Amino acid sequence: MDDFSHHRSQLLSDAFDAYSQNGELDEVQRKRVAGTIRNAAEQNTIFSEVNVKRCIGINHWLQEAVERTHPDRRGFLEAMLRQLHRHWVLTSAQIAAVNKWGARLRREVHSFPHLDTEVFKGVRVPAFMQAKKTGNPSGF
Repeated sequence: MDDFSHHRSQLLSDAFDAYSQNGELDEVQRKRVAGTIRNAAEQNTIFSEVNVKRCIGINHWLQEAVERTHPDRRGFLEAMLRQLHRHWVLTSAQIAAVNKWGARLRREVHSFPHLDTEVFKGVRVPAFMQAKKTGNPSGF
């Protein structure tokens, strides 16, 4: 998940570092991480488990498409990957465009899915991160 470099929470980054160094989290860190995860699910933010799983899945299929596409035709797919990595969501229009593009690929890779254009509907940037953005209440 190294490609997903934007929208990191300082709390989660610190917890990851502590866990990497010590193999565990102290009680305060555990409670704060649990609260962040609970709030992410309740508020449907980019950090929710459901959204992270969606991103992993779409990332997989976009990577698969890039690998099966001639290098001079990868620009659109690579732009969609960058968008996904930067914002942890794609818009309905972007997903529809991926689906349209994927029609050719489905002839070769029968398992390449037709993606739900509404999969990220309502997913938000957490309130504590919106101050980092300018003007747009959704955070994008």
